[in-house]
Amino acid sequence: MKKQRLVNALVYYGLSYGTQDLGGNLYLNFTLMGMADIPGQLLALFILDRIGRRKILLIFMVFGGLACIVAVLIPKDLQWLTVTLALLGKMAISTSFAIIYIVTSEIYPTVIRHVSLSVHSSVARLGGLLAPQILLLETIYKPLPFIVIGLCSVTAGGLTMLLPETLGKPLSQTMAAFDTVINGSSRTAMHQKQEECVTDTDV
Repeated sequence: MKKQRLVNALVYYGLSYGTQDLGGNLYLNFTLMGMADIPGQLLALFILDRIGRRKILLIFMVFGGLACIVAVLIPKDLQWLTVTLALLGKMAISTSFAIIYIVTSEIYPTVIRHVSLSVHSSVARLGGLLAPQILLLETIYKPLPFIVIGLCSVTAGGLTMLLPETLGKPLSQTMAAFDTVINGSSRTAMHQKQEECVTDTDV
């Protein structure tokens, strides 16, 4: 799950900071990139309970990554198409970004949910820190930054199929229930002992 959070932030900020590499009017491109968040967020709201969480992350992270890769490989005389694909990539990753907060909350059990959200948010900030550094790869090969963030998005999107589906499922309350959801295993002796200690303390 941390991989998806890191890559979401990496692609989101990479596209935002990389508008100067798209060609054309920098200010117009930056404005359009900001506006691309609006349909992305609205789309997330519309499909949230209609498609499985994993499918949403898979589709939009893979699509966003492919859009980034194709955008920078288009000939310069089709600059409008480059910008269009970059905007579609930004919209897709905005949708994924909105959904992934909900998925993180639903996967982890109540006893560690707040800690998990904090850790994953910290990991996402690392993605934001890496984005400007990856853009420096343009000194080696101009399309390279968008290719790198695109490949990261496609890879992380594919890995979402390893996550459990949480749509319509009850939230896990204990670590034992979490183990059952993730590994399909029954509660371990360690978790049993932890719960017994908590029960004894309550008594």
